[in-house]
Amino acid sequence: MPTVFSESGFRLMIYTRDDNPAHVHIWYQGKEAVIEIEENLVIRDNNGFNRRESAMAWLIVEYKREFLLAEWRKIHG
Repeated sequence: MPTVFSESGFRLMIYTRDDNPAHVHIWYQGKEAVIEIEENLVIRDNNGFNRRESAMAWLIVEYKREFLLAEWRKIHG
């Protein structure tokens, strides 16, 4: 589970054994969300993020989307 990017306490991870569609796991203060990054950014799972945290996670993923897709492809081919 490599952390591929960190910002403002959010850790973005791409798990090596995950399946498509491309997505990242975002951890913040013991809470996790999963955001799909391939076509549209979609918060697929939210395990404890409040609205502000969800919005911040979404903005970080939007800003780093191309980088995250490149990392996904490196890991998953």
